[in-house]
Amino acid sequence: MGITEAKKVDMEAKRKRVPRFLFRAWHSRSSGAPDAATMTATEIVPPAFKNGSGHVDIYEMNDAELNRMVESHYNGREIPLSEFSSWAASLHLVLFYAKSMEDEGKTASVAVMDTQAVDGRVLVWHVPHIYVGGQNHEFLAHGCIRGPGLKSVTFKELMKKGLDKILPEIRSPFLDQFAFNKRFDMFSKKPTPIIEVDLRIMRGIAEAFDDLNLPVAVALVCLRPRVWLERDRTKRGQVQNADLQLMWDVLLGPYRALPRHTLPRSWLEPGLVDTKRFNDVKQWIDLFHQLVSHDPLIKAHLSVKSSVSRRTTALASRSYETKPNLQKEPGKKSEGTKLLDKKGIDKKRKAPDDDIDKDSPPRPKMIKKAKKHSSTLHSRSVDVKETGSKRHTRKGLSKADREVVDAGMKEGLL
Repeated sequence: MGITEAKKVDMEAKRKRVPRFLFRAWHSRSSGAPDAATMTATEIVPPAFKNGSGHVDIYEMNDAELNRMVESHYNGREIPLSEFSSWAASLHLVLFYAKSMEDEGKTASVAVMDTQAVDGRVLVWHVPHIYVGGQNHEFLAHGCIRGPGLKSVTFKELMKKGLDKILPEIRSPFLDQFAFNKRFDMFSKKPTPIIEVDLRIMRGIAEAFDDLNLPVAVALVCLRPRVWLERDRTKRGQVQNADLQLMWDVLLGPYRALPRHTLPRSWLEPGLVDTKRFNDVKQWIDLFHQLVSHDPLIKAHLSVKSSVSRRTTALASRSYETKPNLQKEPGKKSEGTKLLDKKGIDKKRKAPDDDIDKDSPPRPKMIKKAKKHSSTLHSRSVDVKETGSKRHTRKGLSKADREVVDAGMKEGLL
């Protein structure tokens, strides 16, 4: 029979209130592995799917079956076999949970998931949205998780890379495996300033997660209170430009292309994700939003319905269309410009709007021209003493050439 239409509509709406990136601590015997489930660095197969009884489409279950499975999984019962794996938005919680596993003699690992880059159909909900008795520290992911959206690193490797240097509180044994008391104590103290030496350690740790390093790096910054912490969950904390620039330079490098997954999303809006008792997650969301929107060139790249793609297409049209050298008659447009309006935009050629999953790339000839300018641009790079990094200058380029250079940066060519 399947789930009722009303419940499906409600669950689909609730899925929009889940962060795109989630974290998980696990060990080789989590969820009954290796016999009852598969838990490895590259694959998570919940018990029901290991058994062959899992639903590819969660909505094939009826309301009672779904409610029973969610309640059973959340409370740690083995029957019925679960189709879920547990995740958290708080890296702070996950790191301390992994440490508690290590204290018990288990070999713990920390995983990060990009919910939109995993293979197959994986749907995620915040527990309170689908289970009345559930708390907000946990998210449930339905389905098998594998592919480029999953990356895992052992806790020992994170410690080797300096985790205890930026989070010395994790060295001591403790009783609270989810660190609720520890987190409350840490976030009750005065904000800690951002310093470059800590950021470089964070970058080294985050790089262990390969293509998913950026959400990890930003979460590492937010393991303790910062000056931009806004405790009102309906408002966005404002990060100072100096801190933003320092994080940009150290964590990303000047003009280093941001991954596609940093495009603005609804989950970055203040108050959408339930962050009660998790000021680290509140900080993470606010910083993530401002960091990916910080640089003017990146703003142009990330903006939904950006005008950049339209300008690129128009520029390509002006550069490569054949324009007869006809003298314009009074009151009449020449044939060479009749397709362009007064701003030089070709009205017959519509560039698709940028959205979360696709950009409208410059035309091949435009990209080729951008490559041609790369040597010119990089030859004009100058050292900036304040940051020790390089900045690009476009001094001497014409306006049209600067637009071509911008298009090249958009494609990661420059």
